[in-house]
Amino acid sequence: MTRLLLLAFFGAAVPAQAGEAPILEIPVGSLGVATVVGVKGDQTRLRLVFPAAVVENPNGGQVPAGETFTKGPVTIKGELVLFDRSGVVHRFTAKPFTMRFWCENDGGYQVRPELELSLTLPRALVPQPALQNLAGFIVVAPKGKPPTLPPLTRPAGAPKLALVGDLDGDGRPEAGLETAPDPANNCDGKPRNNLTIELVMATGAESLRCCGP
Repeated sequence: MTRLLLLAFFGAAVPAQAGEAPILEIPVGSLGVATVVGVKGDQTRLRLVFPAAVVENPNGGQVPAGETFTKGPVTIKGELVLFDRSGVVHRFTAKPFTMRFWCENDGGYQVRPELELSLTLPRALVPQPALQNLAGFIVVAPKGKPPTLPPLTRPAGAPKLALVGDLDGDGRPEAGLETAPDPANNCDGKPRNNLTIELVMATGAESLRCCGP
C-alpha cells in the first residue's frame, strides 16, 4: 500500500525560491477515481481524486506535506475523461485541484489532489456502496486528442476486481478497484466493512482508503 512521507520530493532537485509557492501539476496519462456525492435533477455531484504520486513539481525542490500543503492549486495538464466499465462517460475541463488531507496512520500525514464539481452526464454512473460510492475512473488526456492507457494485466490467482474501467470499450479494462480485509480492522468512513480499497493499473496500485494502525 502506498504511503506518503511527511516530506516529499516531486520533480528535479532544483530548489524553489524562499517563500515561493510550488507549481504543482497532474500530467497527461494520470489515472484517478470518481465518487458520486449526490444527484440533484440532471446534475451529478462528483468527488474526483488522484493519488498523490502522480503530482509533479516542474520547478523541483522540496514540497512540504503536512497541513501547509493542503492548499494547492494543482493544475491539470490536459482534459479529464470520465469512464466506467462501459467506456467513456464524459469529457470535460476542470478548474485546479486542491491538495487535501485524507489519511493519518503509520504512513504519516497524507494528502492528495481532490476536487468536487457538478456535471450533467450523458449517462448515469452507478455508485458502489461497498466501495464508499466510488463509481468510475478519470484519466488526463491531451487536449483535443483521444485518451490512452495501457491495458490492465492480472497475475494468475489474483482476486476479482470490485470495479473495472474500460476506457476504449474493447473488453480489456485499463483500471480497476481491488479490495481486501484490513489486517488491523481499522478503516475510516462508511461502510464499516474494514476493507482496503486500491486503485489498480498497469503500472501498479495506489491506496484510496485510509486503513491501518
